Amino acid sequence: MIRGLTDLLDEWMPIIAGSEINDDPYNPVSKYAIDLVNEKKDATPIEWVHRSERFGEKLATPDTAIADLIGEVDPIKVAEGRTLSDELTLHYGLVPRTNRGIFAINELPDLSERIQVGLLNVLEERDVQVRGYKIRLPLDILLVASANPEDYTNRGRIITPLKDRFGSQLRTHYPFEVELEKDIAFPGS
Repeated sequence: MIRGLTDLLDEWMPIIAGSEINDDPYNPVSKYAIDLVNEKKDATPIEWVHRSERFGEKLATPDTAIADLIGEVDPIKVAEGRTLSDELTLHYGLVPRTNRGIFAINELPDLSERIQVGLLNVLEERDVQVRGYKIRLPLDILLVASANPEDYTNRGRIITPLKDRFGSQLRTHYPFEVELEKDIAFPGS
């Protein structure tokens, strides 16, 4: 059901060629894309991305790290001579790589509170801290999450500030009647 939301996106979307985070040619956000636009101006190369490629997801687990979702310093880029404070040393995580798309987190309460705070920072404040330096990332992203009720699994919770940022909530339940459940699971049988 969540993956089907991509059908609501434009079929094709232009990005700056080579961008890891789907930079908009008219409003780039990564240092790579900003530098390329400043250098090439109207000759900046673009690529077209299909809506099916604008979806990312992650099954949250207690050991999910900020590096998985947001990013991490790439030691190989540092070894090539860049400094730790160079934004180009960042290896983007799943959320920035889904910029201008839809990102789904399954079982959101299983993320540790520290990781949820990091996710909130990216979505609300539009910045991230990686290894002590801040990077401004004004991402354009729709975050969709799934979770069991707190009293159902007793496996964690969604921090209140993050929960408050969700625009709507769909509550589902198991059917109360076995026949209805069979009709849903096996339509037409």
